[in-house]
Amino acid sequence: MNNRPMKQTLIVLLIFISSLSFGQVLENYNLSLEGMHLPGGGGRYEIYSMSNGKRKHTSFESNVIHKRRKYRSNEQIENSIIMLDSLFRLTEFKFTVNKSIIDSIKLRNDRNKFHKIPNADIDKFFSNGDTVTLRLQDIKPPMLEGSVIDGYAYFFYLSIKRPNQDSIKYEFNGNFYDGVQTSNIKNWLPIYLAYRQSKFLETMPMEKYFTNKNLESVLLRFIEWTK
Repeated sequence: MNNRPMKQTLIVLLIFISSLSFGQVLENYNLSLEGMHLPGGGGRYEIYSMSNGKRKHTSFESNVIHKRRKYRSNEQIENSIIMLDSLFRLTEFKFTVNKSIIDSIKLRNDRNKFHKIPNADIDKFFSNGDTVTLRLQDIKPPMLEGSVIDGYAYFFYLSIKRPNQDSIKYEFNGNFYDGVQTSNIKNWLPIYLAYRQSKFLETMPMEKYFTNKNLESVLLRFIEWTK
């Protein structure tokens, strides 16, 4: 499969994270994403796991008819899991974006009737060309941010155990139909960056949530916070 468009869209500059995957040993892990249509609709669940050296990749879908499918074990997921662990530890993200995303941000900003940002602030934010640095300390609480009551709620869970180390766990929840809430940017960014390097959890609506369009929304907020 040709993944050139994906790599042209975004190239993570944190190359050292990829290098960390070599030589690392995972004793066991559990990466899962659960989604539920609200109110009272069907749900979907996908999980990668390893325990006692046995890898599993399964999904479960429930609507009117329950369906369960098993997938081939995917050892490449371990590189993504190690990358996710590294990214979740960061407080600063540095990466490049394609110029088309920058152009789209400007068009999106021009169409915004209520919170238009001067283009000079956008140009200043991208003064280093296509390289951006996002610091979690710059995130400001929103004065007003709506949320979807129903929609498609999700729960993300990741646990990792390395030999002779304590288990590490990451978990959070959100809504696929709710955009990227400001409170969830710190969780959304690591998954977006890892997913754009190598896709995983492909039975879930990843392509509709961890998108460049949602990245634009996140970048616009950082432009406003740091101007």
